[in-house]
Amino acid sequence: RARDVTGVQTCALPISAWLPSLPAERVSGAIWRSRSNSNSHLVASDDGDVVINTGTPYQGPRHRERYEQATGRPLRVQKVIFTQSHPDHTGGWQAFDDPGVERIAHERVFTTIAERSRVARYLSSRRTAGMFGRRNVDGEPVTAPVPGWQPGQLPVVGTLVHEDYAFEAGGRRFEQ
Repeated sequence: RARDVTGVQTCALPISAWLPSLPAERVSGAIWRSRSNSNSHLVASDDGDVVINTGTPYQGPRHRERYEQATGRPLRVQKVIFTQSHPDHTGGWQAFDDPGVERIAHERVFTTIAERSRVARYLSSRRTAGMFGRRNVDGEPVTAPVPGWQPGQLPVVGTLVHEDYAFEAGGRRFEQ
C-alpha cells in the first residue's frame, strides 16, 4: 500500500473506480469511503449515520452493503448529503431511504438537474456519454438498482441549503 503525505496508508487504486467486489475503506476513525466513479462516504455513529453522496441507482445498494460489512452492523441512516446534482452523486438515494432520513442538498439542486436535462442531447452525443451507462464490471451480476426505481427519478430532498448550514449527528458537527 502507498502512503499519503501524512504517512497514512492509502489504497493503490485510481481515485475513482467502480469495482463492486472491493470493500469500503476506512478513511479515518468512523469515516468510510466506498469507491465508484464518484465516491460515496459514510460517517458512522451509534446515534445514526450520515451518508455523503449515494452513487448511481445501480451503485447505491452496493455502497450500503459495503458500509454495513465494514461497520459490522446495519446502517441507521439519519442524513444523506448530496454535494452535487449529478446522477452519480444522487442516483442511489433510495438505497439509503431509511425511515425519517433527512436529505440535504443545495437549493439549486433541481435547477441544475433541469438545466442538464435541457442539454442532454448534446451531452449524449459526446464520446464520454457512456460513462454513466450501466456496465457490468468485476464479475458483478446484473441486478436492478433499488426496488421501485424508475429512470430519471429524482431524489426527495427535505432540506435545501442556500449558504451556511450546520447540524450535529453522532456527536459530530457538520458545517458547510
